[in-house]
This record gives sequence, C-alpha cells and structure tokens, in this order.
Amino acid sequence: MSLVNTFIARQADRERPESAKDHGMLFRGAMIRMLLRGLKTETRRPIAWSNSLVNGEGFPKRLWVGLDFDRAWVDPGPSPAGNEGPYLKVPFQHPDDSTDGGLVYRVYPRIWQGDRIWAKETFRYGDALEGEPAEGQGVHYRADEDECAGGPWRSSIVMPRWASRIMLDVTEPTLPQPIGELTPEQVTAEGFPLPASDPEGEASFHEYWRRLHGSFDPSLWTWAYRGLRMVDTNATPELASTLRDGS
Repeated sequence: MSLVNTFIARQADRERPESAKDHGMLFRGAMIRMLLRGLKTETRRPIAWSNSLVNGEGFPKRLWVGLDFDRAWVDPGPSPAGNEGPYLKVPFQHPDDSTDGGLVYRVYPRIWQGDRIWAKETFRYGDALEGEPAEGQGVHYRADEDECAGGPWRSSIVMPRWASRIMLDVTEPTLPQPIGELTPEQVTAEGFPLPASDPEGEASFHEYWRRLHGSFDPSLWTWAYRGLRMVDTNATPELASTLRDGS
C-alpha cells in the first residue's frame, strides 16, 4: 500500500460519532490547491440560515432577520440541554413585533466535530457524452488548470458527491468567531502563511476574503471549521511530500 493510501486508510478508520454527517462545501480553486498541498487546516464561512441551527433545530428562514448578531456573544457551553459548545447566544426580535420580548436564542453550526466535509469545486467530465455521465467517468478539475479535452466547465454548485476528490474530517469543535479576530496562527491555518519578512502578510487573507464576499467587515460572525484532516483525495505529489515529511 502506498504512503498516501496508508494515510487515507488510517484516517478513514478513525472512530466517528453515530450522529456524524457528511456535508458538501464550495471551495475556490486557490483553496483546493492549498488543501491538496496540506497547507489548509481551517476554513470559515459567514454564519447564515443555511449553515446554522437555532436552539438545536432548523429555524424558519423568514425569522432569521430577527436575530441581532450585533449583540451576539459566545457561550462556551454546554447548554442546559447538554448540547456541546461553543455556540452563539443571539438576541431575537420578531420581525412582525416592534416590542422587545427579551428573547435570546442559541445558534449552533450544522457542521460539528466528527462530521466530514466533501469539497465541491469547478469541474468537467472527461468525455463529451449526451445527457448526464455515469458515476466513475473521468473528471477534470479547474483547480489543476487542466486543459484536457472534454465538455465545458461546470459550476461547483452542481458537483455530484461521487465526483468530489477531497473528503475532510472536522477534528476540532467548530468555533463562532468574528472574521476580524483571527490570530496570525489562524490565518496561517487558513492557508495564508505569514513570513517573518512580511509583517502585513495577513492582508493577503483579508484581500482574498474581500474578493470572495465583497467586503471585509471585521465584526462579521463566521463559523470556523477547524482541524481539517484529509481522509480521501486524488493525492498530488505536493501532498505526498507533505505526508512523507510528517506534517
């Protein structure tokens, strides 16, 4: 068994909670390349209705606007019901009620320690066929700057699970954190090294976030998915080298 396959098998055999789930997540090409090279062990997404639970359950989308994240704070947990933390406590104002009822809800991430993330990226199928291809057909990935012949590039949004080449274990608790409070170590874990010769190095992460989301608001709450470990990939030579060095 090859070095990379041994690594994948070892990680795949790690015990997972019975409640663990797999979640698809969109990644840009630059982040895919960082994942494949073993440089990225954290990723963040703005807290939103689609990636959150309220009081441990789904929440009506039309009421999400009633959550006042400007007054939110982190509770390390556990909750009175025994749910693990950390999570956010967020004041709530019903959009149809002008009075302040003093409600405070607990907002949890949908992706938690023990879950897995499968990466969705821009791709195309290897052969031009009529209709949708069958599972197992060759797939090319734009992050590889692949110029192989084939159909047009397809959005990461429509990537099927079987076409994904990256599966990540989430090995640490998901952290609610304003994007402006990242430490230099966290910026590095995002895949943006901070060389000693560049004291302003984190500006590259800020610029990337600005291009991705339109602005960099330091107060924006995000879910930080941490301790990402590769459990399945079409490994590149760079990743194999990283594993060989024991990183």
